[in-house]
Amino acid sequence: MAKIKGGFRPKTSGSKTAQNLPTLSAGHPFYLMYHPDRITVVNGQVVPLFATLTLKGGSNGIEDRVDPDAPNGIRYIDKDAQAKFKDDGWIILDDFDAAGEYLRPVQVKGGTAYITAFTKVHGRTGQTTRDDSAFVAWCRELWANEVIPPPSLVALRNELARYQLKLDRAADRALHSPSAKRRAEFLEQVVEGLEKAIAAYEDGEPTFKPSESDEVAKLKAELAASKEAEAEAKAAEAKAKAEAKAAKSAKTKAENAAKQAQKDAEAAQAKAAEKGGD
Repeated sequence: MAKIKGGFRPKTSGSKTAQNLPTLSAGHPFYLMYHPDRITVVNGQVVPLFATLTLKGGSNGIEDRVDPDAPNGIRYIDKDAQAKFKDDGWIILDDFDAAGEYLRPVQVKGGTAYITAFTKVHGRTGQTTRDDSAFVAWCRELWANEVIPPPSLVALRNELARYQLKLDRAADRALHSPSAKRRAEFLEQVVEGLEKAIAAYEDGEPTFKPSESDEVAKLKAELAASKEAEAEAKAAEAKAKAEAKAAKSAKTKAENAAKQAQKDAEAAQAKAAEKGGD
């Protein structure tokens, strides 16, 4: 059964340290779940619209049995529940080796809160923000590494129709409400992103393919150069060893030839001396 990794034991709320902890609500660890038909747009890029599976015993097929080796009381997902999620088209990101350690425990006043690795907690206020650039890059890597399947063209078109309908409704309310206006602006960005993704998909270049930042490209180039240099160094070392071996072999042959020549000379002298004695 799949289980979540790691964790820590939070300090008690009465400790001096606890007074400076965030006021973020304590909660249970969770898994992110992905469905190929659930997508949205972040920073103009198509990304999965994840759902969360809270690992709370007694709900959503989460067992009451606690892993004794996990200090945060991590529980297990029942096999039948896993099968049901799979039958409904959901993919549970419970393999942290494949998906990466996207879950992060945070010590808070009430115990432990759980957030994604892309979420930042601001001071003691409990307010959080997400690093959208890092989140988008992670999503694209999930698709690139085939951890999750990419959305189909049908799914993109369905989502476009759904968001376009939401935008049409929000546009009317935006004239009278600042919050509705912000909502309409967000929906407009989603619609534009989906339209762009569909156009690229039809041209054979889906925009959700992984892209590299300049920093990542630089690191890969440095790694390639390092590997090339390492290969060259190994080749040079092998060549030097071969030359040293050849030189040693030649020296040995020369020494053996010299020894043999000396023996032959001594033998010839001995033979000549024998003849002289006769």
